[in-house]
Amino acid sequence: MKKLLTKELLKLKGPSPLKNEYKESLKLSKEQRCILVGTLLGDAHLEPKGIDAYRYYFCQKDSQEDYVKHIHNWFQDWCSTDPAYSKTGLDKEGKITRSCYFRTCTHPSFRFYANQFYEKGMKGKRTKKVPKLLHKWLTPRALAYWFMDDGCRDKYSYILNTQNFTLKEQEVLADALGRKFKFQVNIHKDRDTYRLYITSNSRDSLTNVIKPFILPSFEYKLHKTLKKIISP
Repeated sequence: MKKLLTKELLKLKGPSPLKNEYKESLKLSKEQRCILVGTLLGDAHLEPKGIDAYRYYFCQKDSQEDYVKHIHNWFQDWCSTDPAYSKTGLDKEGKITRSCYFRTCTHPSFRFYANQFYEKGMKGKRTKKVPKLLHKWLTPRALAYWFMDDGCRDKYSYILNTQNFTLKEQEVLADALGRKFKFQVNIHKDRDTYRLYITSNSRDSLTNVIKPFILPSFEYKLHKTLKKIISP
């Protein structure tokens, strides 16, 4: 089927053999799986829709619309619409703030990742969690997207803002980074939460691993390194 028909097929209402045939043809690529893992560690979500069915949702403030459009481009065959905008509130100066977002269609391919990244709490509320087997799926590309979502640099090294995860989950994250990339990672207290600190000894290693996948608009987050960058 031609890509030009994608949005129209996914927009069809009610039972549609043609729409079902198209959705059945969708398969997550290796790159898409990496982006899913990286962004689910960051800002992305898998929204439940129906019984044990999910769709991918990605949202950023409108100043990062190029980033949203970049990720949408990877999943455009899964989407019935282009990225959209919504009002989110007022800033300190009283100006309206907006977000840029998109959603994919509901698809069985997301079920595995929903089971890995979410758990049901009280009253059926779903909360994001860190998969115990994260080290198996944390590729350089996945790490780069996680960094673009939640990473920053300080004077000597890097920080991953993982404050939404528990201390035990921080330990899983640190272990995954150590096992997969041999990074030296410490867990730092941040008020009542925690975040990951990649030590200065691993700064250049992290830069080398993720730089091939970092978008130009996020290069300001990277330390400069004199070491040769080798694409994985």
